[in-house]
Amino acid sequence: MGEPRAIPLQWEQRSAGGLRSRRAGPGAFDAAVGFRKGQTVCGRTRPRLGAIGDIRFACTRGGLADAELLVIAADNLFEFSLDDYVAFWRRHAPGSAIAVHRLADASLASLYGVVELDADDRVVGLEEKPERPRSDLVSTATYLFSREHLGLIERFLDEGNAPDPPGGFLTWLCAREPVYGFRFSEEWLDIGELSQLLAADNRYRERSGLPLRSVYSLA
Repeated sequence: MGEPRAIPLQWEQRSAGGLRSRRAGPGAFDAAVGFRKGQTVCGRTRPRLGAIGDIRFACTRGGLADAELLVIAADNLFEFSLDDYVAFWRRHAPGSAIAVHRLADASLASLYGVVELDADDRVVGLEEKPERPRSDLVSTATYLFSREHLGLIERFLDEGNAPDPPGGFLTWLCAREPVYGFRFSEEWLDIGELSQLLAADNRYRERSGLPLRSVYSLA
């Protein structure tokens, strides 16, 4: 078993602020799948594939069909060790894995994919944004897929399942194959909304002794 390949999972979102498009960054992977630096990968000018459709596209165009894959949603900031995560995943081979975090405020669980684990950390329940969450343990949209499970994406989509959100595939997968939850207690920040991104930015600025700001900027 070699090292898993890694791709960023980027998808378009609608919010109170309107339509936002993620952009592909520079790098060898972007070149491999045919992206140009700064090219919009999800937006009004390109038909949407959905998060799972994007993974299939990346595997096909990037020559990753037979790879083991680490997928990280682009709206995540976390401080757990990816080495520890990969080691956990290897101990549970040939299963796949999902990084999970216990919320400090359980009332927020309905905003996320809620995960239930058994005594062996196998996922026995995964529900996207439930009205009545059965757990305060949530998915952070950071996945490690085995080669065998990655190959099931085609079947999942061919059955007519929705390509968004990405947790839909995990819900389908854990009902058929072993998927394990990697629990971490280190800090995790959801930056999927502009207000969350600003709050996270100010948190790190404060730690670095930088002045806080009221509007987020890349500058």
